[in-house]
Amino acid sequence: MSISDALIKLDNTIQKHGYSGSVLISFKGKVLFKKSYAFSNRELGTKNEINSVYRIASITKQFTAAGILKLVESGKISLNDPVSKVIVDYPSGNSILMHHLLSNSSGIQGFSLDTDFNDVLRSNNVNLELIHLFQSLPLSFNPGSKFEYSISGYLLLGYIIEIISKMSYIDFLKKYFFEPFEMNNTDFDDYQKIVPGRVQGYDVSNGQIQNARFIDMRIAGGGGALLSTVEDLHKWNIALYSGAVINKENIQKMTSSQVQIIDSTDYGYGLFIEKENAEGIKRKKYYHTGGGPGVRSINSYYPEDEIEIIMLSNANDNEVFSKTEESVEHIVFESLDILHGFNSKR
Repeated sequence: MSISDALIKLDNTIQKHGYSGSVLISFKGKVLFKKSYAFSNRELGTKNEINSVYRIASITKQFTAAGILKLVESGKISLNDPVSKVIVDYPSGNSILMHHLLSNSSGIQGFSLDTDFNDVLRSNNVNLELIHLFQSLPLSFNPGSKFEYSISGYLLLGYIIEIISKMSYIDFLKKYFFEPFEMNNTDFDDYQKIVPGRVQGYDVSNGQIQNARFIDMRIAGGGGALLSTVEDLHKWNIALYSGAVINKENIQKMTSSQVQIIDSTDYGYGLFIEKENAEGIKRKKYYHTGGGPGVRSINSYYPEDEIEIIMLSNANDNEVFSKTEESVEHIVFESLDILHGFNSKR
């Protein structure tokens, strides 16, 4: 099988699964495959394109983690600082460290997404009002004793970035990440803002596609509120893993096990770290997924092979997304010898 055969197989397989969204695959920093599928707006009949802008949901967490580590590098905060150093009156703030928030091991309970957010979203400080919804809840466990995925913890980290930097969360990310690395299509998911190329999101109910239910993404904040494109995330990955975003010591912290989830999967800072079997070989994988109304997403990097797989979908269809991701991964790794040969000729 040649590289062109492998790419054709990829394209046909993605279409066969009925995937809706964009896919980008790179090897050793070179983009091998990028293509978009299905509709950005089914009512208007417009197609997804490679520069389509998608909600990325929890992939946002790696940007928030990098933001905190950027502040650590500037000496404005330490990973061992308690929350109470920044938010003096935060309950249990003396026992919850920045490390615990970053590694999803804080024990902070999340608020219910079924909460009535009307008053919160009309307030002058939405982040602070959201924090008030969960800050008085008892901790689920002693900080640092186990892993529990927490959007609340990352929303709190986004607010901490604002307090320390004296900038809004999105202005901080733009200044230090998006503008320097020319991520021109990455932004906060503000539903009132005109965003060229923003796709309509879809959910699936009883096998039928319907418009995704509305959600004001300020609710997710530093835990999931960004929009982006596959090309912008490719720029981000190159910058992050090369040491251009934060120093190598802090990249090591992001990509090292800070807390174990299960035998094969750990959490670093804003990233899952997994040893998974890919074509009979256990390979390390740094990644984060995202999901919610109108979105399924994954940003994966395999450091030992320097392979990157980015998938952004505007259909919240976990079954289709998972099958497509599994097939893409299989085709990429069964073609690894071809990729090495292709790369050596370039």
